Amino acid sequence: MQKRAISLAADMAALQGLWFQAMQDAWSLGTAGRIPSATRVAASSDRAMRLAAGMIGAGGVIHAKATANAKRLGGPKR
Repeated sequence: MQKRAISLAADMAALQGLWFQAMQDAWSLGTAGRIPSATRVAASSDRAMRLAAGMIGAGGVIHAKATANAKRLGGPKR
């Protein structure tokens, strides 16, 4: 159990880092006063996509664990 908690905490910290970078990108691109380069836009887009994919993946893991726990504990079927 402790290994899972550490792994989850590490994954959440990584997602938080990506979120922070994505917000910095949005702020700097929006306040630069000039059109950003294609390289900068691509890097920002890549971070945003990795963040979205990580959040979707985390939701799937949480759902799978919750479903497994409900089955194991014999909760009501839906």
